[in-house]
Amino acid sequence: MTASWILVCVLMAATQVPATLDRILVVVNGDMITLSDVRAVRVLKLLPADAGDDEVVQALIDRRLVLAEMRRFQVPDPAPEAVAARRSQWMAAHLGEDPARLFMMAGVRADFVDRWIADEFRREVYLQQRFAALDADRREAAIRLWIESLRLRAVIVPRRQEFPATTPAPAAGPSRR
Repeated sequence: MTASWILVCVLMAATQVPATLDRILVVVNGDMITLSDVRAVRVLKLLPADAGDDEVVQALIDRRLVLAEMRRFQVPDPAPEAVAARRSQWMAAHLGEDPARLFMMAGVRADFVDRWIADEFRREVYLQQRFAALDADRREAAIRLWIESLRLRAVIVPRRQEFPATTPAPAAGPSRR
């Protein structure tokens, strides 16, 4: 009887199919963008809803590049009232949805949105200062060209490394040295 239970347990362990918990999609200057990053942005609707996965990944790459560039300069933190007001706008856009449920589905803490909003404020201030001399049409074109130049200077490595929920057992047998 005990031998049959052991056999059942061994067979169950051997036939377990690994499930992907997360996946590294791209590494940008040593900073990883993962599948869970894309999921969080989609669930929390922080980018336009009609954006495809590739567009979301590209937007996250561009965002990381701009934020890294901003770190070289002293961009002031936004006023807490401004972050709270924008968070209220974000909440109003999710009318009828439970924020705690959204954060759980996205796999992030509640302060994730506040950090995102604060970074967006800093990004807006930085871009306004950097391209202040240009009118609106030329400004948008200049920002696109500048971000393209950031991409060209960056080390961007596409990855497909998965983090399985279960790790298959190593094959039994003699070790080779």
